[in-house]
Amino acid sequence: MKRLPFRGRADQKLEYAHTHLGELQSYQGRTSNDAWENAHQESCLFHLAGTVDAVLHEINEADSLGCQGQIFTLGVSRLQQCASRSC
Repeated sequence: MKRLPFRGRADQKLEYAHTHLGELQSYQGRTSNDAWENAHQESCLFHLAGTVDAVLHEINEADSLGCQGQIFTLGVSRLQQCASRSC
């Protein structure tokens, strides 16, 4: 069976977000609003948003929706268009 390139990427992104969240929770100055805290918050959110993108790519590939190479920045509505073959 052909390995899908996006399979597992969502899990990786969730793990990265979880790592940053854990670091934030154990950070002594977690209410200081300093650069370290802000960078970790932003990185956590970045990885969560990437998780959504990775899930959409996995759905696209698993269901052969035909949206290869397209970025899913518009989210689910774009995937629905692809499912109806209008992409």
